[in-house]
Amino acid sequence: MAVRLKEATGKRVEVWCFVEGARLDRIFYTYEYPALQKLESEGVVEVHFARTMDADWKNESEWVIGTANGTGRN
Repeated sequence: MAVRLKEATGKRVEVWCFVEGARLDRIFYTYEYPALQKLESEGVVEVHFARTMDADWKNESEWVIGTANGTGRN
């Protein structure tokens, strides 16, 4: 869906995530994270990871941008 949105609008799609307790053998790291990394490397998405579970999406300091930052726990 993100690819189609990017093609239709010409703009990167912003993805907002909160990840808690993800393990390397579970859904997030097995499927979702690699897909986000691929879409990010292709310039399709910009990924925002919440620093806490109650992060305010309007407050930039509560988010970490980029999949290189893992799950936002930096």
